[in-house]
Amino acid sequence: MMYINGFSAINTLTKAGENELSLEAGFVAVPFKRQAYQDYKNYIKGAALRRMSPSVKMSAVAAQQVISQANHKNLNGVIVGTGMGCKADSDAFLEKLLEDETLLSPTKFIQSTHNTVAGQLAILLDCKAYNMTFVQNSLSLESALIDAQLELASSEEKNILVGGVDELSPKTEEHLQFLHPESTFNFGEGAHFFMVANQKYNESVAQIKSIELVSELKAENLQTKINEILERNKLQINDIDAVILGIDQYLDNYYGILQETFHNSAVYTYKNKIGEFYTTNGFALWLACYGFKNQQIPTEFLYGKTVGKRLNNVLIYNQNNGKEHSFILVQNL
Repeated sequence: MMYINGFSAINTLTKAGENELSLEAGFVAVPFKRQAYQDYKNYIKGAALRRMSPSVKMSAVAAQQVISQANHKNLNGVIVGTGMGCKADSDAFLEKLLEDETLLSPTKFIQSTHNTVAGQLAILLDCKAYNMTFVQNSLSLESALIDAQLELASSEEKNILVGGVDELSPKTEEHLQFLHPESTFNFGEGAHFFMVANQKYNESVAQIKSIELVSELKAENLQTKINEILERNKLQINDIDAVILGIDQYLDNYYGILQETFHNSAVYTYKNKIGEFYTTNGFALWLACYGFKNQQIPTEFLYGKTVGKRLNNVLIYNQNNGKEHSFILVQNL
């Protein structure tokens, strides 16, 4: 069993220290949605703050918020998922390499590797336990969650910090504009972290019942996959109170199938508010936890009719251009 005892988000819709939504920011139609300026000084010392990349800053603040919520002193591991890593530092290192490869400083290279975030969090939180980073495109966060699930199954009591983070950089923006010149969709950035445990505490807000990953799945087989997941968890279609979909501008036939299947459930979407990035599904999980805590998901995320049902079971579904399908089933406590 995997319980969520704390959840935090840093993105275009949230502010450091608040863990609440600022919805007006999500309605700005811009190609690239950067997280708004955040005052990190209460969380990170000035000298360290200047050296940190955007990914490390966002993650450090989100992680500290989660630990404060969970109210646990023992941290038994840090697991991070990221699609691009510390992209700004990677770009800086490669630019210096092109200028003069004989005068390279190792600092930018050290800070640019994908496992930088997990390493920096371990130092910041004084965690000398398990430390892992997963780089699996749009399945990066889900892979981290599965690894946490395995870790929790191997011990009587454990608390693990799990999160996903990706950042935008000027070079990334240029690359995305080149690849998608006619795109009307928004790209974004953010960090989403969760404290998970194999024990239920007073602070627990949800239980992750199931995480399913499928590399390739034809649209005609999607219904069968959903039925398998529900059957394994002894649920019926009508038991799903809400579905959160990673709807983008491509391949709506997948999402259309889920809308039709769960026609008695409320359907929500989020990428049009925070943008698209490899670990954007972290916000969907954060939104489910937010909904459980407040017993409602803001109507601004609604993608269809309102269904007046108490939130007990939420299914999160995302895919990337017809590949890398993920299903996360979350249950209220």
